[in-house]
Amino acid sequence: MALRTRWIVGLLVVSLLGIGWTAFAADTPQQGGTLIVATGADPAGGLDPECVMNNEAAFIMATIYNRLVEYAPGSVDIVPGLAASWDISDDGLVYTFHLQQGVLFQDGTPFNAQALKLAFDRLLDPSFPNYYANRKGIDSYVPGTLEANVASYSVVDDNTFKLVLSHPYAPLLQDLAMVWFGIVSPAAVEKYGAEVYKHPVGTGPFEFVDWVPNDHVTVKANPNYWRGKPYLDEIIFKQIPEGSVRTMMLQAGQVDVMMNVPPESISVLDKDPNVDLYRMTALLVNYVQIPRMVKPFNDIRVREALNYAVNKQELSQYLYQGLAKPMQSPIPPGMPDYQPLSPDFSYNPAKAKELLAEAGYPDGFDCNLYTYANPRSYNAAGGKIATALQGYWKKVGINVHVIQLEWGSYLRTVRDPDFSDGMCMSGWTADCGDPDNFLFYLYYGKASNIPHAMTGRPEIDSLIEQERVSADPAQRTTLIDEALQKVWQDAGDVWLTNGVLVRATTAKVHGFQLDPLSMFFYADQIWKEK
Repeated sequence: MALRTRWIVGLLVVSLLGIGWTAFAADTPQQGGTLIVATGADPAGGLDPECVMNNEAAFIMATIYNRLVEYAPGSVDIVPGLAASWDISDDGLVYTFHLQQGVLFQDGTPFNAQALKLAFDRLLDPSFPNYYANRKGIDSYVPGTLEANVASYSVVDDNTFKLVLSHPYAPLLQDLAMVWFGIVSPAAVEKYGAEVYKHPVGTGPFEFVDWVPNDHVTVKANPNYWRGKPYLDEIIFKQIPEGSVRTMMLQAGQVDVMMNVPPESISVLDKDPNVDLYRMTALLVNYVQIPRMVKPFNDIRVREALNYAVNKQELSQYLYQGLAKPMQSPIPPGMPDYQPLSPDFSYNPAKAKELLAEAGYPDGFDCNLYTYANPRSYNAAGGKIATALQGYWKKVGINVHVIQLEWGSYLRTVRDPDFSDGMCMSGWTADCGDPDNFLFYLYYGKASNIPHAMTGRPEIDSLIEQERVSADPAQRTTLIDEALQKVWQDAGDVWLTNGVLVRATTAKVHGFQLDPLSMFFYADQIWKEK
Protein backbone atom coordinates (compact mmCIF):
# COMPACT_ATOMS: atom_id res chain seq x y z
CA MET A 1 0.00 0.00 0.00
CA ALA A 2 1.32 3.45 -0.87
CA LEU A 3 2.59 5.79 1.79
CA ARG A 4 -0.02 8.26 3.02
CA THR A 5 1.19 11.10 5.19
CA ARG A 6 -1.64 13.42 6.09
CA TRP A 7 -1.47 17.01 7.23
CA ILE A 8 -4.78 18.13 8.65
CA VAL A 9 -5.20 21.64 7.27
CA GLY A 10 -7.95 23.86 5.99
CA LEU A 11 -10.06 26.88 6.94
CA LEU A 12 -12.41 26.86 9.90
CA VAL A 13 -15.58 28.83 9.31
CA VAL A 14 -15.42 30.43 12.76
CA SER A 15 -11.70 31.13 12.13
CA LEU A 16 -10.31 29.60 15.32
CA LEU A 17 -7.78 27.26 13.77
CA GLY A 18 -6.74 25.76 10.44
CA ILE A 19 -8.27 22.31 10.44
CA GLY A 20 -9.67 19.80 8.03
CA TRP A 21 -10.87 16.26 7.60
CA THR A 22 -8.90 13.11 7.08
CA ALA A 23 -9.76 11.45 3.82
CA PHE A 24 -11.97 8.42 4.28
CA ALA A 25 -11.15 5.30 2.35
CA ALA A 26 -13.39 4.76 -0.63
CA ASP A 27 -14.12 1.19 0.48
CA THR A 28 -17.31 0.42 2.33
CA PRO A 29 -16.75 0.51 6.12
CA GLN A 30 -16.49 -2.92 7.70
CA GLN A 31 -18.21 -3.84 10.93
CA GLY A 32 -16.34 -5.51 13.78
CA GLY A 33 -12.79 -5.99 14.96
CA THR A 34 -10.58 -4.82 17.81
CA LEU A 35 -8.59 -1.60 17.68
CA ILE A 36 -5.45 -1.54 19.85
CA VAL A 37 -4.30 1.95 20.78
CA ALA A 38 -0.80 2.43 22.20
CA THR A 39 -0.73 5.16 24.84
CA GLY A 40 2.22 6.43 26.87
CA ALA A 41 0.78 6.34 30.39
CA ASP A 42 -1.91 4.93 32.61
CA PRO A 43 -5.16 6.94 33.02
CA ALA A 44 -4.03 8.19 36.43
CA GLY A 45 -6.99 8.99 38.64
CA GLY A 46 -9.38 6.78 36.72
CA LEU A 47 -12.23 7.49 34.32
CA ASP A 48 -14.55 9.89 36.12
CA PRO A 49 -14.62 13.10 34.03
CA GLU A 50 -15.26 15.26 37.09
CA CYS A 51 -12.18 13.91 38.92
CA VAL A 52 -9.25 13.84 36.54
CA MET A 53 -5.48 13.61 36.49
CA ASN A 54 -4.24 13.42 32.89
CA ASN A 55 -5.02 13.52 29.18
CA GLU A 56 -4.58 9.77 28.82
CA ALA A 57 -7.71 9.41 30.94
CA ALA A 58 -9.46 12.09 28.90
CA PHE A 59 -8.50 10.38 25.63
CA ILE A 60 -10.26 7.21 26.79
CA MET A 61 -13.20 9.05 28.35
CA ALA A 62 -13.93 10.71 25.01
CA THR A 63 -15.16 7.29 23.83
CA ILE A 64 -17.33 6.60 26.92
CA TYR A 65 -19.12 9.89 27.56
CA ASN A 66 -21.01 12.55 25.64
CA ARG A 67 -21.25 16.15 26.74
CA LEU A 68 -24.14 18.58 26.65
CA VAL A 69 -22.54 20.34 23.69
CA GLU A 70 -19.61 19.02 21.67
CA TYR A 71 -17.01 19.96 19.08
CA ALA A 72 -17.43 19.48 15.37
CA PRO A 73 -15.02 16.82 14.07
CA GLY A 74 -11.52 18.20 13.79
CA SER A 75 -12.34 21.63 15.18
CA VAL A 76 -13.40 23.64 18.21
CA ASP A 77 -16.73 24.71 16.70
CA ILE A 78 -19.58 24.07 19.13
CA VAL A 79 -22.26 21.68 17.84
CA PRO A 80 -25.14 19.81 19.49
CA GLY A 81 -24.34 16.94 21.83
CA LEU A 82 -26.79 15.67 24.42
CA ALA A 83 -28.45 19.05 23.93
CA ALA A 84 -30.11 19.09 20.51
CA SER A 85 -30.34 22.89 20.65
CA TRP A 86 -30.19 25.78 23.09
CA ASP A 87 -31.40 29.34 23.55
CA ILE A 88 -29.48 32.18 25.20
CA SER A 89 -31.25 35.19 26.67
CA ASP A 90 -30.37 38.64 25.35
CA ASP A 91 -28.55 39.51 28.57
CA GLY A 92 -26.43 36.34 28.32
CA LEU A 93 -27.59 35.05 31.70
CA VAL A 94 -30.12 32.32 30.88
CA TYR A 95 -29.24 29.22 28.85
CA THR A 96 -32.14 26.90 28.00
CA PHE A 97 -31.06 23.50 26.70
CA HIS A 98 -33.44 21.33 24.66
CA LEU A 99 -32.24 17.77 25.13
CA GLN A 100 -31.96 14.84 22.76
CA GLN A 101 -34.81 12.38 23.29
CA GLY A 102 -34.61 8.61 23.61
CA VAL A 103 -30.98 8.58 24.80
CA LEU A 104 -29.96 5.89 27.29
CA PHE A 105 -26.91 5.60 29.50
CA GLN A 106 -24.98 2.39 28.96
CA ASP A 107 -26.60 0.88 32.08
CA GLY A 108 -30.08 1.50 30.66
CA THR A 109 -30.83 4.62 32.72
CA PRO A 110 -32.68 7.25 30.64
CA PHE A 111 -30.89 10.50 29.92
CA ASN A 112 -33.24 13.41 30.57
CA ALA A 113 -33.38 16.76 32.35
CA GLN A 114 -33.54 15.10 35.78
CA ALA A 115 -30.37 13.09 35.03
CA LEU A 116 -28.70 16.32 33.95
CA LYS A 117 -29.78 18.05 37.16
CA LEU A 118 -28.19 15.25 39.18
CA ALA A 119 -24.97 15.80 37.21
CA PHE A 120 -25.05 19.49 38.20
CA ASP A 121 -25.90 18.57 41.81
CA ARG A 122 -22.80 16.41 41.91
CA LEU A 123 -20.70 19.32 40.69
CA LEU A 124 -22.22 22.21 42.59
CA ASP A 125 -24.02 21.04 45.73
CA PRO A 126 -21.72 20.17 48.68
CA SER A 127 -24.70 18.62 50.47
CA PHE A 128 -25.27 16.16 47.62
CA PRO A 129 -24.39 12.65 48.92
CA ASN A 130 -22.00 12.07 46.02
CA TYR A 131 -20.55 15.56 45.70
CA TYR A 132 -17.49 15.31 43.45
CA ALA A 133 -15.08 16.75 46.05
CA ASN A 134 -15.86 13.92 48.46
CA ARG A 135 -13.13 12.13 46.56
CA LYS A 136 -9.84 13.56 47.76
CA GLY A 137 -6.61 14.16 45.89
CA ILE A 138 -8.13 14.90 42.49
CA ASP A 139 -8.29 17.75 39.99
CA SER A 140 -11.53 19.07 38.60
CA TYR A 141 -11.83 21.71 35.92
CA VAL A 142 -15.53 22.26 35.26
CA PRO A 143 -16.84 22.51 38.86
CA GLY A 144 -14.72 25.55 39.63
CA THR A 145 -15.94 27.23 36.47
CA LEU A 146 -19.57 26.52 37.29
CA GLU A 147 -19.29 27.47 40.98
CA ALA A 148 -18.02 30.90 40.04
CA ASN A 149 -20.68 31.60 37.44
CA VAL A 150 -23.90 29.62 37.98
CA ALA A 151 -26.68 31.19 40.04
CA SER A 152 -29.22 28.39 39.63
CA TYR A 153 -30.25 25.44 37.48
CA SER A 154 -33.56 23.67 37.11
CA VAL A 155 -35.64 21.09 35.27
CA VAL A 156 -38.25 22.74 33.05
CA ASP A 157 -39.65 19.44 31.78
CA ASP A 158 -38.27 16.01 30.86
CA ASN A 159 -36.48 17.37 27.82
CA THR A 160 -35.67 20.94 28.86
CA PHE A 161 -33.06 22.20 31.31
CA LYS A 162 -32.41 25.79 32.39
CA LEU A 163 -29.09 27.21 33.55
CA VAL A 164 -29.04 30.73 35.03
CA LEU A 165 -25.73 32.56 35.40
CA SER A 166 -24.92 35.16 38.04
CA HIS A 167 -23.19 37.25 35.36
CA PRO A 168 -22.27 36.84 31.69
CA TYR A 169 -19.62 34.18 31.18
CA ALA A 170 -18.18 34.12 27.67
CA PRO A 171 -16.49 30.67 27.64
CA LEU A 172 -19.50 28.72 28.99
CA LEU A 173 -20.36 26.62 25.92
CA GLN A 174 -16.69 25.96 25.20
CA ASP A 175 -16.25 24.77 28.79
CA LEU A 176 -19.33 22.54 28.69
CA ALA A 177 -17.98 20.83 25.56
CA MET A 178 -14.80 19.70 27.34
CA VAL A 179 -14.22 16.03 28.08
CA TRP A 180 -14.32 16.99 31.75
CA PHE A 181 -18.05 17.64 31.51
CA GLY A 182 -18.92 14.15 30.30
CA ILE A 183 -22.34 13.27 31.71
CA VAL A 184 -22.15 10.30 34.09
CA SER A 185 -25.07 7.94 34.72
CA PRO A 186 -26.82 9.01 37.95
CA ALA A 187 -27.51 5.34 38.70
CA ALA A 188 -23.79 4.56 38.48
CA VAL A 189 -22.97 7.51 40.75
CA GLU A 190 -25.53 6.32 43.30
CA LYS A 191 -24.24 2.74 43.11
CA TYR A 192 -20.50 3.39 43.23
CA GLY A 193 -20.19 6.84 44.86
CA ALA A 194 -16.62 8.12 44.78
CA GLU A 195 -15.55 4.78 43.28
CA VAL A 196 -17.37 5.56 40.03
CA TYR A 197 -13.98 6.38 38.52
CA LYS A 198 -13.42 2.61 38.42
CA HIS A 199 -16.87 1.95 36.93
CA PRO A 200 -17.49 4.65 34.30
CA VAL A 201 -20.93 4.76 32.68
CA GLY A 202 -21.88 7.35 30.07
CA THR A 203 -24.00 7.70 26.94
CA GLY A 204 -21.07 7.46 24.52
CA PRO A 205 -20.28 5.02 21.70
CA PHE A 206 -18.20 2.64 23.82
CA GLU A 207 -18.86 0.96 27.17
CA PHE A 208 -16.25 0.33 29.83
CA VAL A 209 -15.12 -3.30 30.21
CA ASP A 210 -12.01 -3.33 32.40
CA TRP A 211 -9.00 -1.37 33.61
CA VAL A 212 -5.80 -3.12 34.64
CA PRO A 213 -3.64 -0.28 36.03
CA ASN A 214 -0.40 0.32 34.14
CA ASP A 215 -1.40 -2.25 31.53
CA HIS A 216 -4.63 -1.55 29.62
CA VAL A 217 -8.19 -0.27 29.48
CA THR A 218 -10.81 -2.05 27.37
CA VAL A 219 -14.05 -0.59 26.05
CA LYS A 220 -16.64 -2.33 23.86
CA ALA A 221 -19.17 -1.03 21.36
CA ASN A 222 -22.37 0.36 22.85
CA PRO A 223 -25.08 -1.46 20.83
CA ASN A 224 -27.66 1.14 21.86
CA TYR A 225 -25.60 4.22 21.08
CA TRP A 226 -28.02 6.98 20.15
CA ARG A 227 -26.03 8.00 17.09
CA GLY A 228 -25.79 4.41 15.85
CA LYS A 229 -23.63 1.45 16.78
CA PRO A 230 -19.88 1.97 16.22
CA TYR A 231 -18.10 -0.01 13.50
CA LEU A 232 -15.54 -1.51 15.90
CA ASP A 233 -16.38 -4.24 18.40
CA GLU A 234 -13.90 -3.00 20.99
CA ILE A 235 -10.93 -0.75 21.66
CA ILE A 236 -8.00 -1.70 23.89
CA PHE A 237 -5.90 1.18 25.18
CA LYS A 238 -2.52 -0.38 25.88
CA GLN A 239 -0.07 1.48 28.12
CA ILE A 240 3.40 1.34 26.53
CA PRO A 241 5.62 4.10 28.00
CA GLU A 242 8.66 3.57 25.78
CA GLY A 243 8.30 5.34 22.41
CA SER A 244 10.62 3.04 20.49
CA VAL A 245 8.63 0.02 21.67
CA ARG A 246 5.36 1.63 20.54
CA THR A 247 6.96 2.31 17.16
CA MET A 248 8.12 -1.28 16.69
CA MET A 249 4.75 -2.65 17.76
CA LEU A 250 2.95 -0.39 15.28
CA GLN A 251 5.21 -1.47 12.44
CA ALA A 252 4.73 -5.11 13.42
CA GLY A 253 0.95 -4.68 13.43
CA GLN A 254 0.73 -5.46 17.15
CA VAL A 255 -0.99 -2.13 17.76
CA ASP A 256 -3.21 -0.21 15.35
CA VAL A 257 -2.94 3.38 16.60
CA MET A 258 -0.01 5.16 18.21
CA MET A 259 -0.52 8.26 20.33
CA ASN A 260 2.23 10.86 20.75
CA VAL A 261 4.68 9.66 18.12
CA PRO A 262 8.21 10.41 19.42
CA PRO A 263 10.17 12.76 17.13
CA GLU A 264 12.89 10.20 16.48
CA SER A 265 10.30 7.77 15.09
CA ILE A 266 8.78 10.09 12.52
CA SER A 267 11.39 9.60 9.79
CA VAL A 268 11.18 5.83 10.28
CA LEU A 269 7.40 5.73 10.07
CA ASP A 270 7.36 8.17 7.15
CA LYS A 271 9.14 5.52 5.07
CA ASP A 272 6.87 2.65 6.07
CA PRO A 273 4.23 1.96 3.37
CA ASN A 274 2.04 0.19 5.93
CA VAL A 275 1.77 3.20 8.22
CA ASP A 276 -0.23 6.43 7.97
CA LEU A 277 1.12 9.49 9.80
CA TYR A 278 -1.31 12.22 10.82
CA ARG A 279 -0.07 15.73 11.64
CA MET A 280 -1.97 18.73 12.92
CA THR A 281 -1.04 22.06 14.47
CA ALA A 282 -2.30 21.63 18.00
CA LEU A 283 -3.40 23.98 20.76
CA LEU A 284 -0.69 23.21 23.29
CA VAL A 285 2.20 24.68 25.25
CA ASN A 286 5.30 23.02 26.71
CA TYR A 287 7.08 24.80 29.56
CA VAL A 288 8.82 24.55 32.94
CA GLN A 289 6.85 25.70 35.95
CA ILE A 290 8.81 27.79 38.43
CA PRO A 291 7.99 28.08 42.17
CA ARG A 292 8.13 31.86 41.86
CA MET A 293 7.39 32.55 45.53
CA VAL A 294 10.46 30.59 46.69
CA LYS A 295 14.10 31.77 46.68
CA PRO A 296 15.93 32.18 44.36
CA PHE A 297 12.98 32.08 41.95
CA ASN A 298 11.17 34.98 43.65
CA ASP A 299 13.59 37.33 41.88
CA ILE A 300 12.34 38.09 38.36
CA ARG A 301 15.94 38.41 37.15
CA VAL A 302 16.50 34.74 38.00
CA ARG A 303 13.35 33.73 36.14
CA GLU A 304 14.38 35.77 33.11
CA ALA A 305 17.87 34.21 33.25
CA LEU A 306 16.38 30.73 33.21
CA ASN A 307 14.55 31.69 30.01
CA TYR A 308 17.49 33.33 28.24
CA ALA A 309 19.76 30.37 29.07
CA VAL A 310 17.68 27.90 27.01
CA ASN A 311 18.08 27.62 23.25
CA LYS A 312 14.44 27.01 22.32
CA GLN A 313 15.14 27.18 18.60
CA GLU A 314 17.67 24.37 18.93
CA LEU A 315 15.23 22.31 21.00
CA SER A 316 12.56 22.80 18.35
CA GLN A 317 14.81 21.86 15.47
CA TYR A 318 16.69 18.89 16.91
CA LEU A 319 14.93 17.43 19.95
CA TYR A 320 11.51 17.82 18.32
CA GLN A 321 12.70 17.26 14.74
CA GLY A 322 11.28 20.55 13.50
CA LEU A 323 7.77 19.74 14.75
CA ALA A 324 7.83 22.51 17.36
CA LYS A 325 8.41 26.25 17.53
CA PRO A 326 9.60 28.47 20.38
CA MET A 327 6.77 29.86 22.48
CA GLN A 328 6.10 33.56 21.96
CA SER A 329 3.01 33.86 24.15
CA PRO A 330 1.48 31.99 27.10
CA ILE A 331 -1.16 30.70 24.64
CA PRO A 332 -0.46 28.82 21.39
CA PRO A 333 -0.80 30.00 17.79
CA GLY A 334 -4.29 29.28 16.47
CA MET A 335 -5.95 30.38 19.70
CA PRO A 336 -8.04 33.59 19.55
CA ASP A 337 -6.11 36.63 20.82
CA TYR A 338 -2.75 35.03 20.05
CA GLN A 339 0.08 37.37 19.12
CA PRO A 340 3.86 37.17 19.66
CA LEU A 341 4.84 39.08 22.80
CA SER A 342 7.90 40.94 24.00
CA PRO A 343 10.55 40.15 25.14
CA ASP A 344 11.12 37.13 22.89
CA PHE A 345 13.54 35.43 25.34
CA SER A 346 15.79 34.31 22.48
CA TYR A 347 18.89 32.33 23.45
CA ASN A 348 21.33 34.69 25.17
CA PRO A 349 23.54 32.95 27.76
CA ALA A 350 25.60 36.11 28.30
CA LYS A 351 22.48 38.03 29.29
CA ALA A 352 21.45 35.12 31.54
CA LYS A 353 24.77 35.31 33.39
CA GLU A 354 24.46 39.08 33.70
CA LEU A 355 20.97 38.80 35.20
CA LEU A 356 22.10 36.11 37.64
CA ALA A 357 24.97 38.32 38.81
CA GLU A 358 22.61 41.28 39.26
CA ALA A 359 20.32 39.06 41.34
CA GLY A 360 23.21 38.08 43.62
CA TYR A 361 24.04 34.71 42.07
CA PRO A 362 27.25 35.32 40.04
CA ASP A 363 28.23 31.68 40.51
CA GLY A 364 24.73 30.36 39.87
CA PHE A 365 22.89 28.08 42.29
CA ASP A 366 21.75 24.51 42.75
CA CYS A 367 18.12 23.39 42.34
CA ASN A 368 15.86 20.47 41.45
CA LEU A 369 13.91 19.84 38.27
CA TYR A 370 11.11 17.27 38.52
CA THR A 371 10.19 15.48 35.33
CA TYR A 372 8.44 12.43 33.89
CA ALA A 373 9.68 9.82 31.44
CA ASN A 374 6.63 9.20 29.26
CA PRO A 375 5.78 11.37 26.24
CA ARG A 376 3.00 13.94 26.40
CA SER A 377 0.98 15.50 23.60
CA TYR A 378 2.83 18.76 24.35
CA ASN A 379 6.21 17.05 24.87
CA ALA A 380 6.78 14.08 22.59
CA ALA A 381 10.39 13.85 23.82
CA GLY A 382 9.35 12.79 27.33
CA GLY A 383 12.19 12.88 29.87
CA LYS A 384 14.81 13.87 27.28
CA ILE A 385 13.77 17.51 27.54
CA ALA A 386 14.90 17.67 31.19
CA THR A 387 18.37 16.43 30.27
CA ALA A 388 18.64 19.04 27.53
CA LEU A 389 17.59 21.82 29.91
CA GLN A 390 20.06 20.60 32.51
CA GLY A 391 22.84 21.06 29.95
CA TYR A 392 21.80 24.59 28.95
CA TRP A 393 21.52 25.80 32.55
CA LYS A 394 24.86 24.23 33.47
CA LYS A 395 26.51 26.58 30.96
CA VAL A 396 25.40 29.63 32.98
CA GLY A 397 26.25 28.15 36.39
CA ILE A 398 22.87 26.72 37.39
CA ASN A 399 23.36 23.16 38.59
CA VAL A 400 20.12 21.25 38.13
CA HIS A 401 19.43 17.89 39.74
CA VAL A 402 16.90 16.06 37.55
CA ILE A 403 14.39 13.94 39.48
CA GLN A 404 12.45 11.67 37.12
CA LEU A 405 9.29 10.02 38.42
CA GLU A 406 6.63 7.68 37.08
CA TRP A 407 3.75 9.75 35.73
CA GLY A 408 1.26 9.12 38.53
CA SER A 409 3.89 9.73 41.20
CA TYR A 410 5.04 12.85 39.37
CA LEU A 411 1.54 14.32 39.38
CA ARG A 412 0.99 13.56 43.05
CA THR A 413 4.34 15.13 43.92
CA VAL A 414 4.17 18.41 42.02
CA ARG A 415 0.47 19.01 42.69
CA ASP A 416 0.79 18.58 46.42
CA PRO A 417 -0.19 21.91 48.04
CA ASP A 418 3.08 21.92 49.97
CA PHE A 419 5.32 21.27 46.97
CA SER A 420 8.07 23.88 46.62
CA ASP A 421 11.14 21.73 46.11
CA GLY A 422 12.19 23.12 42.74
CA MET A 423 11.01 23.51 39.18
CA CYS A 424 8.93 20.95 37.32
CA MET A 425 8.23 20.10 33.70
CA SER A 426 4.74 21.07 32.72
CA GLY A 427 2.52 21.71 29.75
CA TRP A 428 -1.05 22.14 28.68
CA THR A 429 -3.19 20.85 25.86
CA ALA A 430 -6.26 23.03 25.38
CA ASP A 431 -9.50 21.63 26.77
CA CYS A 432 -11.47 24.04 24.60
CA GLY A 433 -11.00 26.79 22.04
CA ASP A 434 -11.06 29.80 24.36
CA PRO A 435 -7.91 31.56 25.68
CA ASP A 436 -9.46 31.61 29.14
CA ASN A 437 -8.71 27.88 29.29
CA PHE A 438 -5.02 28.82 29.52
CA LEU A 439 -5.31 32.06 31.45
CA PHE A 440 -7.53 30.76 34.23
CA TYR A 441 -6.19 27.25 34.77
CA LEU A 442 -2.50 28.02 34.32
CA TYR A 443 -2.01 31.62 35.42
CA TYR A 444 -4.78 32.53 37.85
CA GLY A 445 -3.28 32.28 41.32
CA LYS A 446 -6.23 30.58 42.99
CA ALA A 447 -6.62 27.99 40.24
CA SER A 448 -3.04 27.07 39.40
CA ASN A 449 -2.21 23.38 39.80
CA ILE A 450 0.99 24.25 41.66
CA PRO A 451 0.28 26.77 44.44
CA HIS A 452 3.76 28.27 44.66
CA ALA A 453 3.84 28.93 40.92
CA MET A 454 1.27 31.61 40.22
CA THR A 455 0.20 33.20 43.51
CA GLY A 456 1.05 36.77 44.48
CA ARG A 457 0.03 38.49 41.22
CA PRO A 458 -3.13 40.49 42.06
CA GLU A 459 -3.00 42.56 38.85
CA ILE A 460 -3.03 39.46 36.67
CA ASP A 461 -5.69 37.79 38.78
CA SER A 462 -7.92 40.85 38.48
CA LEU A 463 -7.60 40.98 34.69
CA ILE A 464 -8.48 37.30 34.41
CA GLU A 465 -11.48 37.74 36.68
CA GLN A 466 -12.69 40.63 34.52
CA GLU A 467 -12.27 38.92 31.15
CA ARG A 468 -14.25 35.92 32.34
CA VAL A 469 -17.38 37.97 33.02
CA SER A 470 -17.13 40.53 30.23
CA ALA A 471 -20.13 40.55 27.86
CA ASP A 472 -18.40 42.98 25.49
CA PRO A 473 -16.16 41.05 23.01
CA ALA A 474 -13.92 44.06 22.33
CA GLN A 475 -13.45 44.81 26.02
CA ARG A 476 -12.78 41.14 26.69
CA THR A 477 -10.08 41.04 24.00
CA THR A 478 -8.37 44.05 25.59
CA LEU A 479 -8.43 42.43 29.02
CA ILE A 480 -7.09 39.12 27.66
CA ASP A 481 -4.30 40.87 25.75
CA GLU A 482 -3.21 42.81 28.84
CA ALA A 483 -3.30 39.71 31.03
CA LEU A 484 -1.23 37.70 28.54
CA GLN A 485 1.38 40.47 28.31
CA LYS A 486 1.73 40.68 32.09
CA VAL A 487 1.96 36.90 32.47
CA TRP A 488 4.67 36.78 29.82
CA GLN A 489 6.71 39.64 31.26
CA ASP A 490 6.56 38.13 34.75
CA ALA A 491 8.44 35.09 33.38
CA GLY A 492 6.67 32.80 35.84
CA ASP A 493 7.54 29.89 33.56
CA VAL A 494 10.44 28.89 31.37
CA TRP A 495 8.66 29.21 28.04
CA LEU A 496 9.68 26.36 25.72
CA THR A 497 7.71 25.23 22.68
CA ASN A 498 4.42 24.97 20.86
CA GLY A 499 4.09 21.92 18.70
CA VAL A 500 2.44 19.69 16.20
CA LEU A 501 0.26 16.76 17.17
CA VAL A 502 1.57 13.63 15.46
CA ARG A 503 -0.20 10.28 15.58
CA ALA A 504 0.15 7.16 13.50
CA THR A 505 -2.03 4.25 12.46
CA THR A 506 -1.55 1.14 10.42
CA ALA A 507 -2.88 1.47 6.89
CA LYS A 508 -5.73 -0.87 7.78
CA VAL A 509 -7.31 1.78 10.02
CA HIS A 510 -9.86 4.09 8.35
CA GLY A 511 -11.92 7.04 9.57
CA PHE A 512 -9.31 8.12 12.11
CA GLN A 513 -9.47 11.88 12.80
CA LEU A 514 -7.29 14.32 14.66
CA ASP A 515 -8.61 17.28 16.56
CA PRO A 516 -6.77 20.33 17.93
CA LEU A 517 -7.60 19.33 21.51
CA SER A 518 -5.69 16.04 21.16
CA MET A 519 -8.69 13.92 22.21
CA PHE A 520 -10.26 10.78 20.71
CA PHE A 521 -13.67 12.13 19.75
CA TYR A 522 -15.79 10.34 17.14
CA ALA A 523 -14.16 6.94 17.64
CA ASP A 524 -17.46 5.44 16.44
CA GLN A 525 -16.47 6.47 12.92
CA ILE A 526 -13.30 4.35 12.88
CA TRP A 527 -13.24 0.99 11.14
CA LYS A 528 -10.54 -1.54 10.45
CA GLU A 529 -9.85 -3.74 7.45
CA LYS A 530 -9.99 -7.42 8.27
